[in-house]
Amino acid sequence: MVIHSSGSQISKQEVRAYVLQKRGTLLPEEKQRWDEALLERLHPFFPSAGTAVYAYTSVRGEASTEYLIDELLKRGCRVALPRVFGREMRFFYVTDRCQLVTGAYGIPEPADGCQEADAPKALVITPGVGFSKDGTASVMGRGIMTAFLRQNRIIWRWDSAMDSSCFRHLKPKSTIKKWHIL
Repeated sequence: MVIHSSGSQISKQEVRAYVLQKRGTLLPEEKQRWDEALLERLHPFFPSAGTAVYAYTSVRGEASTEYLIDELLKRGCRVALPRVFGREMRFFYVTDRCQLVTGAYGIPEPADGCQEADAPKALVITPGVGFSKDGTASVMGRGIMTAFLRQNRIIWRWDSAMDSSCFRHLKPKSTIKKWHIL
């Protein structure tokens, strides 16, 4: 499905509103299928034990990362999850999801005492609200993750999305490279 605004471009606000509305209408069994598909699509690319993986904790209907985080930890990966400090995001290693507390914007984040992540290169799995069909444009949240990605080197970036999150008329930003959409 493609949404058109007054011109050929779609505003970030229109994309966010549309996708959040669509997420809210998913039946539990549809949501479960999307969550399972995320894990299934990423599974062939799972890194070896000891590899750092920067992921996210899902909220508000995002593709669930609970099973993903558990599987990565079970495989011995070093899983880092974000904490927000004002307009800055930093990642901290967790060894179990029980180390998460409610943080900024109601998002689960690593508790005090977790070690700050320091991997110069890592697999990064990010949530996304909307994507161009060719993977060159993305709409995320408040720009905090985008700022983090611009400042840090990564090996691969995978964005999780549902069918309702892909749009024909999103304009790519020249500073963001094309990424893989799960």
